[in-house]
Amino acid sequence: MYFGYSEIWRFTFIPVGFVVTMVAFLALCCVYLYGMNRDGRSVARYVSVVGAGFVAASAIDLIVAVFNGQLARFTAVFGLAPLFEMAVLAVMCVGSMWFMAVSYANSKRD
Repeated sequence: MYFGYSEIWRFTFIPVGFVVTMVAFLALCCVYLYGMNRDGRSVARYVSVVGAGFVAASAIDLIVAVFNGQLARFTAVFGLAPLFEMAVLAVMCVGSMWFMAVSYANSKRD
């Protein structure tokens, strides 16, 4: 189905948010490689840094979108529903991998 979302990529904060999400997801996937030869505390620190980086980069992306007016134009054209959907999917994607990475870090502490 086509809902007219082909123009969504012209708002630069959307692809930037996608890249931030994918980088955080892949970095959390790499926690298993990172933790092969390290202790649980080091792995937990890695997970914390990746999580904080995801939150900070997402916040910076949103702040830039607000200040340059892209967010207002986006909501005027598409509304809040697609933005909410993308945010929920990003949080679910990174959050599920974060949960597994935290579980792995806790298992390394034992």
